[in-house]
Amino acid sequence: MSGSLQSDPLAVHAQALALLAKLRATTAYPTAETAAILTKTNTAVEDIEGTIHCSNAFSSPVSRIPPEILCDCFRRTLPHARIIRGTFHNTRVPTAPWRLAHVCRDWREAALQDAQLWSSIHISSTAAPSPFSKIYALPALETQILRSGSAPLDIFLRWVHVDDMGPLLLRFAELLVDHSVRWRSLKFIWDEGMEDILLTLSRVRGRLPLLESVQIRSPFASHLDIGDVFTIAPQLQEFILTSCAPNINVPWRPFSAPWQQITHLRAHFVIDGEESLKISILQNIPNLVDCGILMDDVIMASQSSIIVLPCLRRLFVSRGWVLSFLETPKLEYLFVKPQEDHLILPFLRRSGCQLTGLKVFQSSSPNLIHLLTHLPTLAHFEISFYQPHNKPTAPLFHAMAASTAASTMLCPHLESMCIDLFPPELELFRNGPASHIYRAVAAMAESRWANGSLKRLRFHAHTDTHAGMPVDRFNALRGQGLDILVFNDRYSNSEEMILNPDMICP
Repeated sequence: MSGSLQSDPLAVHAQALALLAKLRATTAYPTAETAAILTKTNTAVEDIEGTIHCSNAFSSPVSRIPPEILCDCFRRTLPHARIIRGTFHNTRVPTAPWRLAHVCRDWREAALQDAQLWSSIHISSTAAPSPFSKIYALPALETQILRSGSAPLDIFLRWVHVDDMGPLLLRFAELLVDHSVRWRSLKFIWDEGMEDILLTLSRVRGRLPLLESVQIRSPFASHLDIGDVFTIAPQLQEFILTSCAPNINVPWRPFSAPWQQITHLRAHFVIDGEESLKISILQNIPNLVDCGILMDDVIMASQSSIIVLPCLRRLFVSRGWVLSFLETPKLEYLFVKPQEDHLILPFLRRSGCQLTGLKVFQSSSPNLIHLLTHLPTLAHFEISFYQPHNKPTAPLFHAMAASTAASTMLCPHLESMCIDLFPPELELFRNGPASHIYRAVAAMAESRWANGSLKRLRFHAHTDTHAGMPVDRFNALRGQGLDILVFNDRYSNSEEMILNPDMICP
C-alpha cells in the first residue's frame, strides 16, 4: 500500500470516486482503453473501501484489547457453567468455556490459544435430568485436554449414583490418568461400585510431579483406602480426606503420604476394628499451617506426650480434649466444638500464642466470658449455640458490650462477629423471651460501633419468627455504616465447617 493510502485513505477514496464519476460522465461510448481504466479504478475503489472498513473495525476499543488482557478477562470468569434445564429444577454444571469459541474470530483465536482457559476439568455424574453422555462426551474431553496444551490440570470428579455410567466414566479415568504428570489438583468424590475406576486411578502412583492438592471424599467408609498412591508427589501440600456425609465415620486406613511437606490437612479419623489411629500422626507433619481433624473420643488414650506444631496458624478440632496434647506457638485462628471448655485456656497459655480469631460451637456462656477476658488480641469471634443445655443467655452479650474503661472491656480489638442461634434454643423462646437476647445483641453492637472497634456483624437467628427482633436498631446501625446482616436462612454443620473452613466467617 502506498504512503498516501496509509496516511489518508479517505482523501484518496474521495479522489478516486471523483475521477470515476468524471470518466463515466465523459465517456458515453468507452473505448477499450477507457474500459480498462474504469476497471482499474473500480478495483482501486473496492480496495480502498476494504481498507476503510478494516480501519474502522480496528479502531474500536474492543478490537484493540491485546489478546493477553482479553484472555485474562476470560480466565476471571472461570469456572464456566452450563445450565441443564429439568422438569422441576435447573442444574448448574461446570464446563469448559466452549462458548468463547463461538463469539467472533479474534476472540475465538485468543480463547483457543490460551491453554489456561481449558485446564480446569469438571465432570459430575449428578448432572441429571439430562443424559450424562450428552453433557459429557468423550470427544469433548479429548478436545479440552488437547486445547489445554501443557498447562497444569485442575480436576474435579464427582462420581456418585453412577448407575449405568460406569463404562464411560472408566474411559474418562483412563484418559485423565494418561495426563497425570500435569495434574495440579485433584478433587474426587466417589460412590460404591467403582472398583475398576479406582484401580485405574491408582496407576498415577509415581507420576504426579505437579500435584499440589488432593481432596478425596467418599460416602462409604469401606472405600477410603488409598494406600501409597500419593507417596511420591514432590509438590503436594494440601491433603483432604473426609466423608461426604458428616454422620458417616470414615475409618483410618494405613496409607502413605509425603507428610514432611504437607502444610494443609483435613481428615476424619475413627477407630476401625483392631486398627487405631494415634494423634501422634501429627508429629510427622511438622510444617502444618492449617489443620482440621475429626476424631473419636476413644483415641484420647493413645497419646500421652505434647505434640509441638511450630508452623500452625489455623486449627479446627471437633473435640476439646485434642487441645490437651498440642502446643502451637504461632496459632492465630482456633475453631473448636468444646465439650471441655476448660481445656482451651490452658492450651493457649501452654502454646503462648496470640489468637486473632476464635470460633466456638456448642459452648456455655459462663466459661466463655472467662475465656474472653484472656483474649485481648482477638479480632474475629464466631459463636454458635445448638445444644439444649447450652441455652443462649443475654449475660454473654451484656458482658461483651463496650465499656468506658478500655482496661475492663472484653476483647477491645474485636472487629468482626458472627452469632448463630439455632433451634431448639429459639423454640424455647418462641413466645417472646428471645427478645431479651435480641436486645442484648443490639446493645452490644451499638456500643462497640460507637466505640469504633466493631466493623462487621453477622447475626443468624434460625427460627421462623422474628417476634421481638429489634429490626429498627439493626437498620439504624446499617445506615450509620456498620457492615451488618441479620437473617435466619442458614444451617451450619459443625463437622462440615471443621473440614471446610471456607464456610466459616473470615
